[in-house]
Amino acid sequence: MVIAAFCGLVFIEPDFGTAILIGLVSFAVLMIAGSKVVAGGLVCSSVVPVIGLMVWLSPARWRRIIAFLDPDEHSSERPTR
Repeated sequence: MVIAAFCGLVFIEPDFGTAILIGLVSFAVLMIAGSKVVAGGLVCSSVVPVIGLMVWLSPARWRRIIAFLDPDEHSSERPTR
């Protein structure tokens, strides 16, 4: 819950990437420290839909993900042919 609170505060700023990074690193540390796998699965199953919804509802985030997936189409430099 503490990690979720910190991630939520960073997300409000709006710094989506840092919030995701804090969450992933914290999750990895908890798994390495010996947390139960079932607890990790429950966290993932509740966080992944929320992240997907936040990306889908924000047009700027959605464009950045699409540009990441197809960088040639969205580059500022157009190759001369």
